[in-house]
Amino acid sequence: MARTVRRALLALALVAVAASGCGIPIDATAHPFPNATEPGPNVESGPQTVTIYFVHGSKLVPVARKVSAVSIPSALAELSRGPNAVEQAEGIKNSIEPPASLVMVGSVQNQVVTVRIDAQFLSLPSTLLSFAYGQVVYTLTSPGLGVKAVQFVIGNNNLPWSLVNLPDGSAATTGRVNRLDYCSVAITGCAGVMP
Repeated sequence: MARTVRRALLALALVAVAASGCGIPIDATAHPFPNATEPGPNVESGPQTVTIYFVHGSKLVPVARKVSAVSIPSALAELSRGPNAVEQAEGIKNSIEPPASLVMVGSVQNQVVTVRIDAQFLSLPSTLLSFAYGQVVYTLTSPGLGVKAVQFVIGNNNLPWSLVNLPDGSAATTGRVNRLDYCSVAITGCAGVMP
């Protein structure tokens, strides 16, 4: 029996020696295991998608665009570029006609982006102007841009709150606006639209 106890103690001692020499530190502190399913930093390579809104009939419709990086300037550039030949053949139009320009001013503050429009933008015919505002608002409040509302300015002055009659007989506002102000002309309507 003593021989069996000695063999058991010798076996335990050998296991302890082997374990201490294998590089596993002996530590009483709990350590978390790395989670293999946890994603690393978001490193996207190649083109990304941004949603741009154009006009089809009397409604704003979303169109996907590939851009190098999803950003407000890239969305405004795609919006100014207008629909491509295939989209035009499907009847999709842009109410923002050149030389009208849109420029982001500063950075997004409290989920509001400021967009400077010019005299050419304001001189668009009223039927186009109402859609033009809606296109900008819906494009810049698309998912991924971090924007909930748009403040339009001309020069350095905020546009005041004002009513714009839309082609479908409804009205929208200008100044600091969100999707709710233009949902009556969106293809998806107003159901579920949050200010």
